[in-house]
Amino acid sequence: MNQFPLPSSELQVLTFLHARMRLSPTDRNRLHNLSRGFEGELKFYQLLKKHQTSKSINLFDLRLKVKQNELQIDSLLIFQERVFLIEVKNFEGHYYVNQDKWYSIEPKSEIQNPLSQLKRSELLLVKFFQQNNIHLPITPCLIFIHPEFILYQAPYDTSIIFPGQLRRFIQSLNNTPDSITREHREIQQVLSQQHIQQSSHVELPEYNFRKLKKGILCNHCGKLLTEANRVMMECKYCGNEERKEDAVIRSIYEFTLLFPDEKISVKNIHDWCGGSVPNKTIRRILANELEKDGGGRSTSYILSEEMKYSFLNKMNWFSEDNFQSFNKCLLTFK
Repeated sequence: MNQFPLPSSELQVLTFLHARMRLSPTDRNRLHNLSRGFEGELKFYQLLKKHQTSKSINLFDLRLKVKQNELQIDSLLIFQERVFLIEVKNFEGHYYVNQDKWYSIEPKSEIQNPLSQLKRSELLLVKFFQQNNIHLPITPCLIFIHPEFILYQAPYDTSIIFPGQLRRFIQSLNNTPDSITREHREIQQVLSQQHIQQSSHVELPEYNFRKLKKGILCNHCGKLLTEANRVMMECKYCGNEERKEDAVIRSIYEFTLLFPDEKISVKNIHDWCGGSVPNKTIRRILANELEKDGGGRSTSYILSEEMKYSFLNKMNWFSEDNFQSFNKCLLTFK
């Protein structure tokens, strides 16, 4: 649970794997769908950041366990007198509804009814609130964020917010009573304490260290960086330059995410970077930036949670433009 959208660990892993191995069509499609979904969440976040003037507690990427069910919430907006349950869809193109079934026109295929998804989320959140003595009413909202989304034979449902209605919707939020009290902060704490970091529905392809491409990847185009000088790395393909320290830290984070059970050691990181950075430079960066674990030849390091967020901040994945630019390159990377 965050106060701004962050890519799920599944999206991050698939993104990194896509640059270092050939994904199956199923995994590529999964990566594409996750990327589009996250892009939609970013767009909604940016709209709130730019146009919302009312006070509220805005939470993103919330996962809760309600009995035996997992509840994933794109965004939860906590106001003085109610909570807005937000489901964001980044659908593009033409769709239609026929007898409660939803279809895309190109290609023609049935899709999961997003109103049914929203209703399930609402029922589970009501149960969660009851279990935790939270008494704020819930207003569910299904937001279609893409400006080129069209829905024919749309059902009359006040929970649906179409692209052209987004500004008016945010204006209605700005007119909502917005006094945030200690009670609301306590609700936030309950949600934070019961938030599940990792979804139980993640399915990743099989991979191992030996088979993945080694080297430091350019965060603009996915090609390999080379050492430009003592301070900088450069990409011969797109001309991007990056501080060597930032590039190595990014690779350390990537290694840790892909291989959580492996030690962060000078040797492992040197091998992961494809030998493109000297051992002494890696040792210095590890010593300066990470927590030491052990000593002597068995010295390894720990990547703290603060460091993980620092990486995501440097990657600036929660900037809509940067994510689109980076992900567009990676999705076309062969």
